[in-house]
Amino acid sequence: MTARILASVFGLLGALAAIAVPFLPVHEHTATLQWPQQNSIADVSAPLVAYAPQQLTLTVPCAAVTNLAGAGGGVVVSTVPADAPGAGAKGLVARVRDGNFGVVLGNQTVLSSKVSELAGPGCALRLTSTATAATAQLAGQSVTLA
Repeated sequence: MTARILASVFGLLGALAAIAVPFLPVHEHTATLQWPQQNSIADVSAPLVAYAPQQLTLTVPCAAVTNLAGAGGGVVVSTVPADAPGAGAKGLVARVRDGNFGVVLGNQTVLSSKVSELAGPGCALRLTSTATAATAQLAGQSVTLA
């Protein structure tokens, strides 16, 4: 008889807990990443979540690109591991290589420029991407992909 009572009590507690789950509090945080950090162009990894964002807005000053070129080149910003197979097909990769700067999104070169042409006050790479379109602006170039 005691086992039946315990089973009933725990069964009721389990049912009440299952009913209460949808009413638990949820806190949502917006992820923000500032780069360069502390005047350093070192790599920054941000494995925040395994989901794709609904919207992405990036602004990278041209000075960061030219500093990276002076350091021998490398990845400016990437939404996927830049060295992964097919990285440009699965995400956005902006890199400096051999004095050239290029942005690849969806296996398409969206923007390209010589690093030496990226100068002046207010010069920045600006990328905005939503579920329906992506826009990239750099040194007078503007490209929209739908």
